Amino acid sequence: MYPAQWEAITVVDELTGEQTFRVRALSPMQTHNSFYPMVDMANGHIRVGMHSPDENPLPVGDIQLQIDNHYRFLIKQADMPYYLQQQIDITPRILAGHGPYLNNSKRAQRDQLQLSFSTATAKALNTTSPYTVATGNIAKHLFNLMLTGNFLEYKVFATTQHDIWALSFRC
Repeated sequence: MYPAQWEAITVVDELTGEQTFRVRALSPMQTHNSFYPMVDMANGHIRVGMHSPDENPLPVGDIQLQIDNHYRFLIKQADMPYYLQQQIDITPRILAGHGPYLNNSKRAQRDQLQLSFSTATAKALNTTSPYTVATGNIAKHLFNLMLTGNFLEYKVFATTQHDIWALSFRC
C-alpha cells in the first residue's frame, strides 16, 4: 500500500466542455501515464470514478472501486448519464444529398431518423470516454466512504486499447 497524494485542479471537462473542479489521487507508483481515481463536482453534482492518463488519454471502460472492506462498486461506462457522454452530431454529414427524401418525409419520420443517428453516435463515442464515473446517490455514498476510509482499491477493466489495471493505496 502506498500513501496517495490528493491534488486539486481546475480543468475543462472533456465531455461537457464546462469548467470543473477535480481532486485526483496520485501515488508514488503512478506517473502521469497512469489511470487515477478522481472526485469532481459538475453543476452541483458529485462524480466519483477513474480518469485515464493525462499525457496519453485512453478510453477507461468499466471500473471497480472498493474502500476498505466495503462492497466493491462496479461502475459501467454504459451506465453513465447521457449528458456525460461525448456529444457529436454526425447527422448532417451522413444525410447530405438526401434533402429531397427528408423534405418529403413526415416530421415524425425525420425526428425518428435524427434520434437513431444521435443514439448510435452517443453509444459509439461512449467507448472513447477519458473517464468513467458514478453519479447521484452512488457517488455520494462512495465519497462518504472515502472520507472515512483508509484504503482505496481500484480496477480498470481491459478494453481494446489497454490491459487491466489494478492498484491499492491509502486514502
